[in-house]
Amino acid sequence: MRMNPKQVLRVAEVVQHLAELHHRAAATALAAFSVSESGAGLIWLLGTQGPVPMGTVAHHLACDPSNVTLLATSLESLQLAQRVTDPDDRRRRLLQLTDRGRQAYAAMTAAVVAASPLTTLPVEDLPVEDLRAVLSALEPLIGKNTCEPGLS
Repeated sequence: MRMNPKQVLRVAEVVQHLAELHHRAAATALAAFSVSESGAGLIWLLGTQGPVPMGTVAHHLACDPSNVTLLATSLESLQLAQRVTDPDDRRRRLLQLTDRGRQAYAAMTAAVVAASPLTTLPVEDLPVEDLRAVLSALEPLIGKNTCEPGLS
């Protein structure tokens, strides 16, 4: 069974609203670290993916590789990230969070969770299998192939 156009638009509206709430919470938390909006996206990526090749960062953030270099330099100057040589391919550079960067990521994720209306949903009454089913249905739509910790 497929959703009708009205249902699709309603889901899109709800998802957009949640994304805006989460975005504002992340920006507020990272203001203490002097991180720009673009820098927040990079910290989120590095916090969730671990060390990432510089070329891959541009793809994930949908920006020009020269912008990644500027973002990396900015986060390095704030001591939030560092470029390191890839141990598997010494020609490649990886970008990874520093200890301070991991603190910024932790502050950002805590702020997103605290601000999220998702934390007030009565999901304790739902079987974990139902939550997994919802995530499994939604994740392919955003290109994510893993469940959140605790639900996998």
